[in-house]
Amino acid sequence: MNSKLRRLLVRLYFLTTGLGLSLLLSGTLLVMRSSAEVTSSIPTTNLNGAPVPDWGKITFDSLPGIGSSGSFQANSQIREQLGYDPSRQWTQG
Repeated sequence: MNSKLRRLLVRLYFLTTGLGLSLLLSGTLLVMRSSAEVTSSIPTTNLNGAPVPDWGKITFDSLPGIGSSGSFQANSQIREQLGYDPSRQWTQG
């Protein structure tokens, strides 16, 4: 094999390997950082060794935005038992 071609292939190998590893590591760091921000943004307290929301310190301003739109549709049995319709619909934001 020609030495110039071999040198080029070796350089391409290291370039693509380095690029792939850097993308993998940066993606992992972004995921770790975003999950840490979500867990630390809501005040919690320990109850029997488990973290639970600290309702005395939580306000609407301290809660993160809703990540996705959705809804809850109560069936007729639940509506009859409660005496009202607890069905809800919300949007992202």
